[in-house]
Amino acid sequence: MEATERAIAATKDPILLYDGDCGMCSALVQFVLQRETSGDLRFIALQSGEGRRLSAKYGVPDDLSTAAVVVNNRCLLRSDAILYVFRKLRHPWRMLGYFTFVPRPIRDAIYRFVAARRQIFGTPDRCVLPDAGTRARFLDT
Repeated sequence: MEATERAIAATKDPILLYDGDCGMCSALVQFVLQRETSGDLRFIALQSGEGRRLSAKYGVPDDLSTAAVVVNNRCLLRSDAILYVFRKLRHPWRMLGYFTFVPRPIRDAIYRFVAARRQIFGTPDRCVLPDAGTRARFLDT
């Protein structure tokens, strides 16, 4: 088992799988890094070897348009994943995470609508390298 796999297996922290080639997804990761209160959320790009292994293990669709959060040995997808992430942020963003009262089919329809148009955000025009304080939170670097 390589070092990254051991780190993933050892962590009890939630892991956000995101599309590393998507401008909107990369912006979301930067947004979360600036606003998360606990600092326990970890990140893995879906395109990385570790991201592909986790995706296969938890049945994440291969289309790269599905956000996923692995937490407590289960996988949250689409709107459930995004709402989970928002609940980890500081106020007022945390309030968005409690939109669970909206039925999942409606939330996921909105998620799919946005995901289908995410190309308008383009691809990241530059690679944002994590600083020393956040580097350990990226399990695929």
